[in-house]
Amino acid sequence: MHNNGISQPFPVKSLLFKGLKRYALLGIISVVTYASVYIAPEKFALAGFAVFAIPIVLIVNSLVLLVWLWKRIWYAVWPLLILIVGFPHIRASIAINRSEELITDLKVLSFNVETFRGYSRPTPERILSASQMLKFLKKSDADILCLQEFFDNSKSETFNSLAKLKKAGYKYRYFSKSFSYDGTSQVGVVIFSKYRIISYGTLYKRTGNNNQMIFADIATPCDTVRVYSVHLESIRLKQEEVQVPTNEGSNKLKRNISSVARKMTAGFEYRGKQIKILKEHILSSPHPVILTGDFNEVPFSHLYNELRGLLKNSFEEKGRGFGFTFNGFIPGLRIDNQFVSEPIEVTSFKTDYTMKHSDHFPLIATYRLQPDCELPSRKK
Repeated sequence: MHNNGISQPFPVKSLLFKGLKRYALLGIISVVTYASVYIAPEKFALAGFAVFAIPIVLIVNSLVLLVWLWKRIWYAVWPLLILIVGFPHIRASIAINRSEELITDLKVLSFNVETFRGYSRPTPERILSASQMLKFLKKSDADILCLQEFFDNSKSETFNSLAKLKKAGYKYRYFSKSFSYDGTSQVGVVIFSKYRIISYGTLYKRTGNNNQMIFADIATPCDTVRVYSVHLESIRLKQEEVQVPTNEGSNKLKRNISSVARKMTAGFEYRGKQIKILKEHILSSPHPVILTGDFNEVPFSHLYNELRGLLKNSFEEKGRGFGFTFNGFIPGLRIDNQFVSEPIEVTSFKTDYTMKHSDHFPLIATYRLQPDCELPSRKK
C-alpha cells in the first residue's frame, strides 16, 4: 500500500494519552501527597504523616522520568510536570548555593546544645562534651548565639556556662528558664548578644518541659533586629520505638507503631498552636526578624511551609547539600532552621558537622541588615 507521498502526522496526542494511562496511579499518589502540605496536621493528623512520603514521591518520579526519557520520551512529560510542581520541596531538600562569610555582616549561631549533656549525672564523657561545646561557642566569634536546651550550673567548674560565655564577650543575654533542680542547675532557652538587648520576652513556655519561644530586640550599629530562639514541641521518640523488633513478634511492632503515631499526633497539635502564636508575634514586630531554633518539623511539613511563606529560609538562600541537622538515632532530618525577613540579606550559611557532641548540629549564618551599612569587623 502506498501513501502517495503524503506523510502521516506524528501521533503526539496518542502517545501522551498512553503515557498518562500508565502514569495515572503514580500521578494521583503524587498530587495527593503534595496536597497534604496544605492541610494543618493538628486538624487532620493523617496529612502530617503523609508529608513524609514526599521525598519518596520525588525520587520515584525522578527515576520514572529518566527511564522514559530513554525509552518513551513523550511519556516523560507527566513525571516532569509533577517534578516541576514539586520544585519547592526539592529546593527545601537540597541547596546548591555560593556563600561567603563577610566579617562586616551580623553572624548568628543557633544550636540545640542538648543541655551540654550535663542534665544527667556527669561522667568523663559528658564533661568532655560540655567542654568542647563551650569551647566551640566561645571560638565561633558569632555576634549572637541562640541556644536551645541550654544548661547552667553556677557552682560547677564545667557547667557554669552563663559565666563562661559572658567572659567570652557576650555581655548581654536573655535566659528564659524552663525548670531548675538541686538549687543551682537550670535548663532553658537563651539568646546571647555582643550588642545591647533593648527589650525581650517569652512568647510561650510549656510547664514541665523545655519547649519555649523567646525573643530579644538587639540594637546593632546598622539596625535594631528582633531575634527569636525557639524550641518547638519535641516528639520524644525513643530509639527502641523506631527500630523493628527482631525477636519479639508482631505485638511489639504494633505497640511501637501505636506509640510513635500517638507521640507524633500530639506533636502536630502542640506545634500547630505554637506556630500560630509565633506567626502573630512576627507579624506585629516593629523590627526586621531573624528566627532561629529547633522546630522539630521537616522541610516538607505544613508548618515549615507556613513559616517559609512569611520569611526566607537561610539554608535555601545560601546553604549547600542536604543540610541535615539532627545528629541522633534517626538519620537524614533537617529540623533546625534559621529564617529571616526582608530587607535582611543572607550572605552565608552552613551546618557545622565538625561539632558532634550534641544530638543536633549547629547552624551558622551571616546577614547584611542594610545594603549600605557594615558592622564593625569581627576578629579573624
